[in-house]
Amino acid sequence: MEKRPLPDRQREWLHAELDHWSQEGLVTPEQRAGILDLYESKGDVSRKKQSHGVFVLQSIGMSLFGLAFLLLVGFNWEYLAGGMRIIIVVGAMLVAHGIGYWLRWTRNKPMAGQIATFLGCFLFGCGIWQIAQVFHINSENADGVWLWALGILPFALFLESALLHAFLVVILATWVGTEMLGIGSSRWWGWWRVPSGCYTLPLMAAPGILWAYRRNSVKTLAMYLPLVAWWLILLPISWNRNLNPVYFMGAVAAIFLAFAETHRIGDPKAALFRLYGAVVTVGLLFLMGFMDFQREMQGHLGGWTLVQASLILVFGLGLIALLNQWGSPHPNDSPDFFKRYIQRFWLPSSLIVMFAALSLWNLFSGFDRSEARLGSSLGNWTFAVLIPCVAVNVATVTMAIWLMRVGLREDRGRPFGGGVMLFLTWAVVRYVDLFGAVGGMIGAALMFSMCGVGLFSLARFWSQRKESTE
Repeated sequence: MEKRPLPDRQREWLHAELDHWSQEGLVTPEQRAGILDLYESKGDVSRKKQSHGVFVLQSIGMSLFGLAFLLLVGFNWEYLAGGMRIIIVVGAMLVAHGIGYWLRWTRNKPMAGQIATFLGCFLFGCGIWQIAQVFHINSENADGVWLWALGILPFALFLESALLHAFLVVILATWVGTEMLGIGSSRWWGWWRVPSGCYTLPLMAAPGILWAYRRNSVKTLAMYLPLVAWWLILLPISWNRNLNPVYFMGAVAAIFLAFAETHRIGDPKAALFRLYGAVVTVGLLFLMGFMDFQREMQGHLGGWTLVQASLILVFGLGLIALLNQWGSPHPNDSPDFFKRYIQRFWLPSSLIVMFAALSLWNLFSGFDRSEARLGSSLGNWTFAVLIPCVAVNVATVTMAIWLMRVGLREDRGRPFGGGVMLFLTWAVVRYVDLFGAVGGMIGAALMFSMCGVGLFSLARFWSQRKESTE
């Protein structure tokens, strides 16, 4: 039977408790040894860490070896015929894959086999560029990078290698950025011109995400989620280069928060979705809370602002409705669809509505950029800037309270501590931004006192609510 992993701190706690139980006569020495035998020993953990360190060093070394091979071939490039160039690169790729197969299946060394296969996948991309160069194949799009990722995908899935999954994510992210921001301008389907949007990215990323869920691999999922977010954020930009992506980024982050609520309470994958969504959301809210940033937002309006707001509302709220229907149930979920929607998804839905509304506000507020003045004095505030600033600051405080509530609901310190730190940081930043030049020390004392009273009242409310439920 495979031994279960055990962190060092928990192992020390277990040893101390077993010693105490043995002294009290609750467990016998044989039972104590049997319990400890269920878990990895300190030596097993040390060897595993050392093995992972060696694996990382070997992977880096193999990458350098691949680069050295390319430089060696490139040094004699002019003296080699086109066919010989292809034979060298493709032959080296096949040899690397053959060595990887031999090490994994014959020698029973899976890590060494992964490294050799990684080199083969690296040389596969080199072979694509070499064939294109020999046969003078040109492309206005990053199709070669897409083919490279397509060649890595089966190896990553079949070998179940985190290294190859990481390599695949890097290549796919390069393809998305190059295609949607760089050389990939458009594609023609008959008479219809379609902007390059890397529309096969979900099909390329879905197998890796499903593999991460099947293996319960949080680390692998942590690599794919930024890739999907990267693609979603760039998708509207590929259709209109003048589009302001800030509100769409906020909508994507809100959807990540909604996906976190679809998992069972305490699931590490839910914490991962929540971490990514909260970091992006908090960063955007802090930026949008500054008056000068709001002026910039209202001074640069894209032609698709109305379309953007409609897409955020329709797709964002529609997707959350589907998640509410098919997500994993929570202990206190209501059987009614709309009550359950409000219980679990009120924050992401409110954020999506706010980002869409702010986008429309910037379009119809009638802001005159010629009257914009720098600074945060009271004379510079206008109605067009005041409304979004108030809405964003209310959303920031609400986000802090929601994080604290999640921490109490799941009995986890990190989201609760993050909510408290967010609230305190917001109080300091907002005072410096809004009242530093007006209220002085008296204004600071008043604001911090109000924040302290708010936190104390919130703590009392949760304490009384918990006592009433018990």
